[in-house]
Amino acid sequence: MKLRVPLFFKIMAPLIALIVITLGLSGYQIYRESTRRWQTDMDTRLERVAQLVAQTVDVENLNSIRQPLDIDRPEYKAVARQLQQALTAGNLNWLGIYYRDGDRLYYWVDTDYTGVGYPFFYPTPAHLAALENGQPQQVEYTDEFGAYYGFVAPIVTSEANGESTVLGLVEALVYVEARDLLQRDTLSRVFLILVVGSIVAVGLALIINIILFNRPLHQL
Repeated sequence: MKLRVPLFFKIMAPLIALIVITLGLSGYQIYRESTRRWQTDMDTRLERVAQLVAQTVDVENLNSIRQPLDIDRPEYKAVARQLQQALTAGNLNWLGIYYRDGDRLYYWVDTDYTGVGYPFFYPTPAHLAALENGQPQQVEYTDEFGAYYGFVAPIVTSEANGESTVLGLVEALVYVEARDLLQRDTLSRVFLILVVGSIVAVGLALIINIILFNRPLHQL
């Protein structure tokens, strides 16, 4: 027995498939573009904040901060206040300055008041590259408190003989979790729009098909 498929379904099936595929591809492109724009904006903010602090921080105050007890000195509080202002303006999660001693990095001043001389256990090749070439670098790493993404910028000073020296390293960070949550939120919004749009588009296609094709064919 030969299965007969109504003409109405023969017309609608390819049309519905075309609508769903078209909307799906459009939604995917919107998601990619939204994510790309957010990432570009975040990269720009992180790099600019790190560079701005590196260029404007009071070097004399930094050089006077060397011991753990210096965290209570006015010089430390002045630098920390500048970091906090930059952190708020950039809508970031953490901002701090490291100094180098041998092959290790140590906390100098930061928005969490971690402590002067506390070891930084997770320097990446990007951290070391910024110290060596004096250029901002993108960093991403994980410690016992979470995963971080950001930029580092060197604090470059000029010596009396005209040579440049990297005094320290400014790091501006956001939580990777916050970035992932935003991406998931964008995806859920796009998906909701796609579902609603597909239902509306299919409904309109059904109405148009019934009015323009199905009824006239039945009359014939």
